[in-house]
Amino acid sequence: MFRNVLPAIGLGLLLAASGCISCGHEACPKAIEAGPYCSAPPCDRRHVYAVLVNGLTPTSCLEDLRLGLAERGFEKSYRVELCHAGWVWREMKRVRTCDPEARFVLVGYGFGCAAVVSLAHDAAKEGIPVDAVALLDPAGVKEWHGCSERTLVIRSGTGVDGGGSCTRVDCGHFALPKHADTVNSIAVLLGEAAMRVEHPAFEESPMFWHPDAPAPRDYTLPEGMPLEWRFLHERRGPHAAPLVATK
Repeated sequence: MFRNVLPAIGLGLLLAASGCISCGHEACPKAIEAGPYCSAPPCDRRHVYAVLVNGLTPTSCLEDLRLGLAERGFEKSYRVELCHAGWVWREMKRVRTCDPEARFVLVGYGFGCAAVVSLAHDAAKEGIPVDAVALLDPAGVKEWHGCSERTLVIRSGTGVDGGGSCTRVDCGHFALPKHADTVNSIAVLLGEAAMRVEHPAFEESPMFWHPDAPAPRDYTLPEGMPLEWRFLHERRGPHAAPLVATK
C-alpha cells in the first residue's frame, strides 16, 4: 500500500509546487519604473542574477519576492523548484559563458536551502562568483558556513537567534518571502553584488574616421582676426584652410 501512496504524494508535491524557471515578463515593467530611483546603475544591475529556489512548500510566495526585487530595480531573477536544481546549475554556467561579468545571489526557501548551499559550493569550485546566499527558514541543512562570501539567514516568528548572521522577521512561514523586511534585505545583497561588477576597459575611438582624411592640425588663431570670427576656428581636426577676414 505504501509503495503506491508514496509516489502519489511525491507527484502531488511536485505539481503543487510547480513554478517558473525563467524571467517573468511581469517583472520587467516594475524594474523599468524603479530604474531612476535605484542606487545601483543599470549597467551594473543587468549583470546581477538572483536564483530563488523553493522547497516543498506548495505556495507561490516566491513570485511575490521576485516582483518585490523587480520593484527595486532587479528583474533578472529565476524562480525554480527543488527538482530544478540540476537545471539551475547548467543555467548558471551558461549565463556565465554568455555574460562574463555575471554575478549571482542565491536564495533558498525551506528545503530549497540545501540545494542553494550545494550550488554555492559547486560554484566556488568552478570559479562562478556567488556574492551572497540568503536562507529563508532553512530546513534540511545544518551547516552553511563558507558557502559564499556572505550568508544571510532569515527566520520567521518572534524568537531570538543566537547567531549574529540570523535575522528574525515577525511573520509566519508562508508570509516570510514576501515580507517587506525580507525583500529589502535581499535587495541589499543584490545591490552589493552590483557594486562588484567589473567592466572591461573601453577604448575610445574617433567619431569620424576615413583612410584618406588629412592629419589633424593644431589650432592657431590667425593674427589680426576679429573676435566675431573666432567661432569658425574653435574645433580641432582636419578642417579647411582658415578664413581670412576681409580688409
